[in-house]
Amino acid sequence: MKKVIVILIALFSSIILILYTGYTGLNAELEDIKTGASEYLVLRVIDGDTIEVERIGKVRYIGVDSPEISRGPEPFGMEAREVNRQLVEGQKVRLELDFGERDRYGRILAYVFVGDTFVNAWLVEHGYARVMTVPPNVKYAELFLELERKARECGRGLWGVSETKRPEAITGYRSSSKSNKFHRPSCRWAQRISPQNLLIFESREEALKAGYEPCKECKP
Repeated sequence: MKKVIVILIALFSSIILILYTGYTGLNAELEDIKTGASEYLVLRVIDGDTIEVERIGKVRYIGVDSPEISRGPEPFGMEAREVNRQLVEGQKVRLELDFGERDRYGRILAYVFVGDTFVNAWLVEHGYARVMTVPPNVKYAELFLELERKARECGRGLWGVSETKRPEAITGYRSSSKSNKFHRPSCRWAQRISPQNLLIFESREEALKAGYEPCKECKP
């Protein structure tokens, strides 16, 4: 019985040590972010406003909100994720914090820069995200609002989509102007199509009529 107790105590101590080490390690990373001393590799893009980076975990872009894809894609949600992927996936990014460092889900809140591109602002400017200001994180709120106003006036991205348009019409079948195949939105090949080459068909029949062939992998 004593051996079991000793083993349990040792196991519990190990778990506490691991959790503490992870916590202090992340705090050290946050300090590096504040000083601008580090860049972080983007491991994957989750959606239009959330990424996962090395040593930090999930990062939510401050001040912007892209259309949802997790509960059934909203209009322009898949396009926002794809454009975000092209901007940052596999790239080294610099993170900038504001007053509030985490959201209620535990994600780090940050302004994201890749090279000279301010990613949060770029997404708003091109209509892939709306402004979503949550105090006290308001450092670039005025900039975002001005960029959104211009995007709306020009009908860029999601601002060019009718409010009554159904998501299915936006996320139907996909093809590239440089290919003769069409795909389901979830197909890995569809997700690699660049925005400038993206074609969207509301139905399978429309794609076939336009001369495109079904992808052999996703079988639309």
